Amino acid sequence: MGKAFFILLCLIILSCRQQGVLKLDRAATMLSSGGEVQMKAFDAQSGRPMKVSWESSNPDIATVNRKGVVKGVSKGDVIIMAVAPETGDTASCLVSVDVPLQNPVLPPSWKLYFPDPEPKLYDDGVYVYGSKDVDYGIMPTGKNWCSDRYHVLWSEDLIHWTDKGMSFHLDSVKGKYWHPQYKRLYAPDVARNPADGKYYLYFCFNHTRPEREEIFMVAVSDKPEGPFLNPRPLLIDGQETIQAIDPGVMVDDDGKAYVTWPFMMGQLDPDDFTNILGNTVVDVKQWMPEENTPFEGPSLRKRGDTYYYIYIENEGLRQRPDGTWNNKPTRMAYMTSKQPLGPYTYQGLIIANSDYPEVINIHGSLVGFENNWYVFYHMPVPDKRLTRQMCIEPLFFNHDGTIIYTEPSTSGIKGSFSCGDRINAAGAVIYPGNELNPGYVSREKDYAKLVFSKPGSYAGYRYFDAGADEPGSVLLNVQTTDEGAVMELRMDKPDGEMVSEIKLSDTNGQWQQVHAETREILPGKRNFYLVMKDKPKSGSVEIDWFMFNKG
Repeated sequence: MGKAFFILLCLIILSCRQQGVLKLDRAATMLSSGGEVQMKAFDAQSGRPMKVSWESSNPDIATVNRKGVVKGVSKGDVIIMAVAPETGDTASCLVSVDVPLQNPVLPPSWKLYFPDPEPKLYDDGVYVYGSKDVDYGIMPTGKNWCSDRYHVLWSEDLIHWTDKGMSFHLDSVKGKYWHPQYKRLYAPDVARNPADGKYYLYFCFNHTRPEREEIFMVAVSDKPEGPFLNPRPLLIDGQETIQAIDPGVMVDDDGKAYVTWPFMMGQLDPDDFTNILGNTVVDVKQWMPEENTPFEGPSLRKRGDTYYYIYIENEGLRQRPDGTWNNKPTRMAYMTSKQPLGPYTYQGLIIANSDYPEVINIHGSLVGFENNWYVFYHMPVPDKRLTRQMCIEPLFFNHDGTIIYTEPSTSGIKGSFSCGDRINAAGAVIYPGNELNPGYVSREKDYAKLVFSKPGSYAGYRYFDAGADEPGSVLLNVQTTDEGAVMELRMDKPDGEMVSEIKLSDTNGQWQQVHAETREILPGKRNFYLVMKDKPKSGSVEIDWFMFNKG
């Protein structure tokens, strides 16, 4: 009887294990050559660690030992696989080694289009919460922004990023709170409650106009990366729901928490982070200018004794060809106050991307990290409309706490490129407009390329600083199908100082690296431009990447 019971118990345990799903602590991660990361495997249902064996799809790019320590070897992408011997379950992580440090931040091989970034500093690094776009915005339920799930990004240095995987799925909303029109999750935010140490995800759904039936909801997790569970409505005085989009939350130094939405604001009940105290609710629009109307994306931050109310405003109204008018929410604006609930004073813009091709908005926010500040935002993928990707810029303040306006850049948190840095051609942030724009062509695993086909076409980049290393040449990875093309490299503006003339031969449709000498480039942080002077006799010029080399 005892033996039979033991066999039955073993079968039950084995059955439970087979029903479990092996999961890794990350879906994708970045490494430098020589860098290491410890991967962990666990049961997705119980959260318990699982014993697994590890494999690398290409040890020439990254190796993994029997304990799950992955080490970067050389530039490229590799799959790290975990296998549970007892169940046969598998799980994998995409590892990208030596990713170029520039904007956009995430490598294209991840296919993780991450708009509306809300960065938060928690104990072990910066966590970023945002929406998740899909290619061309196309889902089984139709074509639009966002998707039906959230992912969480994490970094301990703002250089190497990790996709912590899916933190929440729309299917988690069930029962009386579910509605068939809920198809996508819009911009979220997360706050840690100092009282219980838990993390609260504030999120919202898409809506179908003219009806607005979406409501704010809150889900909870023990960890900043989720999973976030038990969604419920965010209420005012325990009764009224909020029908809006884009919640933003902030926990102050004294433990009090505040939540905002377009464009109201109130304090959360200290004993219940799913309830707003009705007597604290204020209308934030009263402090905003009338000429550039607020649109979406409110966010709250504190620096020193100053509170920052960040939001996306319209660049006036623009007339469509059919005579109607539309908003252009491409400006990240802010107000400041010495009190969390105001009154606030409008201060101007943090960053704007109004002139970038196919741009729709620039939703994002700020974070302080290791004595520096950064602004996170998104830019569109010009040839994949409804698809956006995360970018980061260093942020600087005046002595009075106001923010120094920041331009979108290619170099991102590097501040500026220097000799030897490989610059992705499609990372340009300045374009001439309309038919003179070089074509932006996305590629499956590699960074996008630019296609130049009209004389006078250009692409501008921010920033390059020669410093003490005087460049002697420029190296380009190009592709042509005929001879006669001439590209120019100019500084400061499209018709500015020419520092290199690059004559291109026919590469027979193959990628080929081309050298050209450069003239003296004075040190200092400067814009620079690739300009098409002459097009080839037939076809166009495709540019993959380029770099300045030391003299």
